[in-house]
Amino acid sequence: MTSVERLKAAARKRAQRRASVSRCAQCGGTRRVQRHHPDIERDPGTFVALCEDCHVKAHLERGNWGPGQVPTAT
Repeated sequence: MTSVERLKAAARKRAQRRASVSRCAQCGGTRRVQRHHPDIERDPGTFVALCEDCHVKAHLERGNWGPGQVPTAT
């Protein structure tokens, strides 16, 4: 595990301990709500609650879905 990966994992764990999430900040949904770190490299402690669909959209818009790659439409 690289130092960046350790930083990200530690930030996720701190966010999990700090606050529970129950509603998506984007659409208001309550199913499969997750913590999204908009800028984990610069500010690992900041997160926003997003449902799974909005979380995926946020990463697709930034071009960082998956292991550094954006899926292509087929």
